[in-house]
Amino acid sequence: MRTTLDIADDVLFAAKDFARRDKKTLGQVISEWGRMALHNSSASQIPSDQVENKQAASAVDQQFLALGFVTLPMRDGVGPISNALVNRIRDEEGV
Repeated sequence: MRTTLDIADDVLFAAKDFARRDKKTLGQVISEWGRMALHNSSASQIPSDQVENKQAASAVDQQFLALGFVTLPMRDGVGPISNALVNRIRDEEGV
């Protein structure tokens, strides 16, 4: 469906960046974000022990995105990055 929207510059810039990176149209990206927002608002009313990992991850991803951080998907054979790992690398690098 076609429509005209007033979108904040920062949101439009981020959506265009995601579209280019994921090889999708701008409309596809914004539609996905809208669906995630609708899904996460209803998922937040579900007790945390009943929420699937995928839903929980997307809610966390959205929180990080709101703070300006883009999360990366997990890769096979690579575990999550912990604070302990970051601190160990910082110590090794002298940072």
